Amino acid sequence: MRFSFGIVALSLAKSTWASWSPPRLDYRNVIATDDSNAQIIVREILTSSLLEARTSQGVLSLTHVFPEEVKKGMLQAMMECYDREPSDYGSKSIVYPDGTKRSTWSAGVSKSVRSSVTSSCEGLAEKMEPIRALVDEAMANLADEMGQALNQGGQDVVFSTDSESDEYGFQDLVEEGEQLDHFHVYDASLASAHDVTKTLEWHTDFGWALAFLPGQLIASKEHENVEFTPSKGFYIKLSDGSEEQVSFSSEDDLVI
Repeated sequence: MRFSFGIVALSLAKSTWASWSPPRLDYRNVIATDDSNAQIIVREILTSSLLEARTSQGVLSLTHVFPEEVKKGMLQAMMECYDREPSDYGSKSIVYPDGTKRSTWSAGVSKSVRSSVTSSCEGLAEKMEPIRALVDEAMANLADEMGQALNQGGQDVVFSTDSESDEYGFQDLVEEGEQLDHFHVYDASLASAHDVTKTLEWHTDFGWALAFLPGQLIASKEHENVEFTPSKGFYIKLSDGSEEQVSFSSEDDLVI
């Protein structure tokens, strides 16, 4: 089961939290199946970041997954749609206690049948589809690599169900599992910069894995030219119990 997120944050309060950077894996190495050196790198990073209980935090960032123009096109389409009264274009909105407003477009994927993003905003669903397809591809490739990494001893890793004869592996989990794709816009323009209230309380999302595009903050907006920069305000509890803010870079395309 997997959830994928595209997130745009409009403004966030300043933070003095310590920062933590996720381990990174160049996606080009994942798909370079004929390069043995690349495959060694992939196996080592996957093991240390996601599979090794003693060393991993269960977080991995993939770089070089999306063409820059595709990602920026989706972000711009989201902002254009949000600027045109989001409630009229298929999004659902909620205002959190700190004053932050979140608008969401969503779509489901069940048994590998992808439904369209719910929106009547012209061009929005079209711009989102390439991102959704690339997330699906990346997660399928990553699941395959994880299965192979755990299968080095010659025994397939399988998950069981209520039926004794029904078992499935990582690849089946991604291809056949129920999925829900969300696309969020967070607008903190009415939130107080001095408010210490969390926008969201600590929580664990349901599912096998969460795959998301790191939040993007609008750095500048002049007419149709919008520039984005990685936003701040995403926090994680590490395995040692410490709480830190995740420091994303412009290279972080897809975080698992």
